[in-house]
Amino acid sequence: MKWVLSREKSAGRLVILAALVVVVLSLFLVAARPAEAQGATVNHIVQRGEYLARIARNYGTTVHAILALNPQITNMNRIYPGQVVVVPIGWTPPPVVVPPPPPPVVPPTPTCRAWHYVTPGQNLLQISRWYGADPFAIARANNIYNLNLIFWGTNLCIP
Repeated sequence: MKWVLSREKSAGRLVILAALVVVVLSLFLVAARPAEAQGATVNHIVQRGEYLARIARNYGTTVHAILALNPQITNMNRIYPGQVVVVPIGWTPPPVVVPPPPPPVVPPTPTCRAWHYVTPGQNLLQISRWYGADPFAIARANNIYNLNLIFWGTNLCIP
């Protein structure tokens, strides 16, 4: 009992006790991390009527995260009762960055050497003969897809 109460030994015991407290606190802090930070997974046994989206919602994750951990699932719509699925708890993958689509290709606008006002009874062939231009070039310049259908009262660009 004397050596327990002696002053020389108490300083060493305090150091050991402090180190033990630090170790216990650090273990507590590691165990207190959320499952997401620990990378925890659960083996889920599929029940009848369950599907991946429901399982993902129950565990706070995504279908894609489940599929990433389960290469044996080749079709996400085909899981069976009794099948064991590894599910990450509370893990969501980083968002997929989709590049913006390229700007639309705008065809160059033709330069019009003349403008023609269409009167009743005129057709594209008559107008092209009048100006000595190709009827297909006039149709392209005015976005006309049916050469037999032009409306009177419109202004046509004659390239």
